Amino acid sequence: GSLENLNRLCDPSFPVDVGFVQGGITNGASDKLVSLGSISHQPLLVFYRGAPVELLSGLSGKRIAVGPVGSGTRSLALTLLEANGIKPGGTNTLLDWEPKQAAKALIEGTVDAVFLMGEDASVALMRELMRTPEIHLLNFRQASAYTRRFSYLSVIEFPQGVLDLGRNMPSEDVSLVGPTVELIARKHLHPALSDLLLGAASELHGK
Repeated sequence: GSLENLNRLCDPSFPVDVGFVQGGITNGASDKLVSLGSISHQPLLVFYRGAPVELLSGLSGKRIAVGPVGSGTRSLALTLLEANGIKPGGTNTLLDWEPKQAAKALIEGTVDAVFLMGEDASVALMRELMRTPEIHLLNFRQASAYTRRFSYLSVIEFPQGVLDLGRNMPSEDVSLVGPTVELIARKHLHPALSDLLLGAASELHGK
């Protein structure tokens, strides 16, 4: 995950020069690292069971899968939950589960909410979750406020019907928030290699 990648880049004994790291995690990182650029947006998806929830604070007292230790998902989930008064050791049960285990538990009803990001939230998985009765995708109605509070976040619009036009999923436009993914390198990386990496990134991730 992103935090693990960042720790490896900061560790001189680890044989790595470049890594993908989620925006926001790099705040206050080593001055021996540089960002070569942002590669893509990474929307945060919060799926939950039960009655409609308007705000993250509505998950208070619930069982929430926040992602495995070392992942960018877990880091962001804990940051946003804390901003809503939900902290480890409180009334919530926060679970460091892998995405597949967490999604399965949500479908079976053994957890109340899951945080998913990136390739963990594949189109197939999103469709499966949204087709399951009583499971909803959280609409971040305070999305703009989150981007003011956390400058590394952006508002990402999830259009009505984008997952399934025939079934109209989702049934309304949904506002999401998320950081970008940055290509981080150690400062000693040769400029010629940086140029080659950026060229490859533009070709592979430009869309």
